[in-house]
Amino acid sequence: MSLQYHDQKEETILLFSGAGKLHIGDSVESLEVIEMTEHHGYTIKPMQIHRLEAVTDCIFVEVSAPETGTTFRLQDGHNRPHETEQSRKKERSQE
Repeated sequence: MSLQYHDQKEETILLFSGAGKLHIGDSVESLEVIEMTEHHGYTIKPMQIHRLEAVTDCIFVEVSAPETGTTFRLQDGHNRPHETEQSRKKERSQE
């Protein structure tokens, strides 16, 4: 997934099955890599840089506060832009 952070949104990620890693920190240079434990929640606060990494086939579940503010993508394999409230609204109106 993208290396990203949210300026407003708080989220909790749960590894439902498989093996995964959470890269998380206050800066790109200080990212800690956490081997995730199945059925354990990991809370990501606004402004925390993070990335999920699938080590094997796995299922992640995300629960979050309402999606407000901007998602800033620092690295993204699909070259997606930052995601704003306006871009989310536009995308959802086209569904």
